[in-house]
Order: sequence, then structure tokens, then C-alpha cells
Amino acid sequence: MEHPLRRPCASCGAPIRVDRAVFCSECAAGRDRERTRAAQRRHQAVTTSAALAAWQAAASRVKQPYTHVNSRGQVFYLQARTVTRRDGTRWRAHYFALAPNPEEVVEGLPAGYTIAENPISALPLLKRRT
Repeated sequence: MEHPLRRPCASCGAPIRVDRAVFCSECAAGRDRERTRAAQRRHQAVTTSAALAAWQAAASRVKQPYTHVNSRGQVFYLQARTVTRRDGTRWRAHYFALAPNPEEVVEGLPAGYTIAENPISALPLLKRRT
């Protein structure tokens, strides 16, 4: 005859008190560990998908550099950086480079400028329109 204040654990059958949970402490700890692992997997899936969505959104905002192919077939990327002169004035210096720098990429040709090429070195340069 079973004890009136005890019943078997739903998982392993060990006797537990009636006023306690359905599972013994060992089974409950195992179930808690499994629940924690499942929650971690769900969280990882959510954060991974959120990170992927953030990366895709950032990738869609990436600037497309302005390129120029010279007479020798080399591809140059138009870039610009802000330069401070000795007297403290600042201006934007445009230049062509063989490799694009994401921080200095220019998306289009500046207004009032055209591209010319050095006849000896075949390096592209910006010239003001006349």
C-alpha cells in the first residue's frame, strides 16, 4: 500500500511528497536544464536572424564607388577625404586609388569636374570643366 502523503515521480517513479511538484528534484533539475537549453537555442536563432537582417540592411546601404578604367585597363576608384591646411581651413581632396576604401568612397563625379588621364603614367585625375 502506498503512503498517503507520497506519490511516484512522473518521470522516474521515485517516491515524492504529494504537496511537492510532479517530478522529483533530480528529474526537475534535468527538465530545467533542457528548458534552459531550448530557450538558449531559441534566443540564438532569433539573434542570428536579427543579426542577418541587420547585416542585409547595412549591405543595402553600402555606397557604390565611382570607377574609371584607364587606357591600360586598370580600374581606379574615386575617393575623397577632408584635409586641414596649415592655416586651419578644411577642404575636400578627391583622388583615384586602385583599391576602394569604404570610408572615403565617392558615389559620383563631383559637379563641375571631368576625368582626364595623364598621357605618360595613365593615372586618372579630376579637371574642372571650362
